[in-house]
Amino acid sequence: MDSPWLWHISRASGVVGLVVLTSVFAMGAVLATDRRLPTAAAGWVAGLHRYLSLGAIVLVTAHVSTAAVDTYVDLGWWSVIVPFTSGYEGVRVGIGTVALDLLVLVAATSWLRPRLSHRVWHVVHRAAYILAAAVAVHALAMARTDQPALLAVGIVCAITMSLAAVWRLRGYRRDRRSQAMTTAWREWR
Repeated sequence: MDSPWLWHISRASGVVGLVVLTSVFAMGAVLATDRRLPTAAAGWVAGLHRYLSLGAIVLVTAHVSTAAVDTYVDLGWWSVIVPFTSGYEGVRVGIGTVALDLLVLVAATSWLRPRLSHRVWHVVHRAAYILAAAVAVHALAMARTDQPALLAVGIVCAITMSLAAVWRLRGYRRDRRSQAMTTAWREWR
């Protein structure tokens, strides 16, 4: 199917999905540190993190499915799942596919969290750092220089995710679980 609307929907859902994923990543970094949040704030941030994650999944699904259905570019469903198999912008799209695969992994383990040990969930959830990097690289690589607003959104999101990762790593202590995450998890169980 070839329609300019598919391209516009794919592009718009990708950009909005980038902003939402950036917010989700930043909230996750805040929740995962040992810096304490007030109990009410931690619960609120954890809930927003969870709901925005669902929103991001919907947006990414719209982004990927409209790109795969649009016949203007040679993308196809296989390259949505298997990285670096696209006939269109192979490396750039491939990085996006890596991000999608990691998003599915992180989302699935989050959904299965009550059935997983904290250790397993935590180890797999750390893939969010690679996910954030892949999303940022995909967004910046796919942005066109004749669209400075989209490029600016990509740059701001990449910087925000980088700062969130630094915030998280500076607040990381190996000897105990994160107080903010524990409080937030109890609040939302």
